[in-house]
Amino acid sequence: MVYKILLLVNIIFSVAGQFFVKFGMQKVGLVQLNVNFVEKLKRMALTPYLWLAIVFYGVSFTLYAIVLSKVELSRAYPVAILAAVVLVFVTSVIFFNESVNIFKIIGLVLCIVGLVFLFR
Repeated sequence: MVYKILLLVNIIFSVAGQFFVKFGMQKVGLVQLNVNFVEKLKRMALTPYLWLAIVFYGVSFTLYAIVLSKVELSRAYPVAILAAVVLVFVTSVIFFNESVNIFKIIGLVLCIVGLVFLFR
C-alpha cells in the first residue's frame, strides 16, 4: 500500500514537472534553431519555472526508483504513464486552455479503463 501511495506521489510530481516546463517555456517563447537560439537557451537557464520543473522531476525520479525496488516494472510503468497522461490532459485544459475533442476524451476513457485493470 505504501508503494502505491509513493507511485501516486511520483505521478503528481512528474505532472507538476511537465506543468512547470510548459509554464516556463511560455515565458521564454518560441525556440527555433536560428541566430537567437543561444539567447533563448540563456533565457531558459534563467527561468525559475524551468528550475522548479527540474526539482519536481528529480523528486519524481527518486520516488519512482523507490517504488521500483518493490513493484514490478511491468505494472508500475504503465500505471505511471497512463495516470500522468490523464492528469496532464486535465491540467492542460484547466491552466493552458488546450483543446478538448471527442477523440481525446475517448483516449482518456480508454487510459482510465486500462489503469483500473493494471492497478488490480
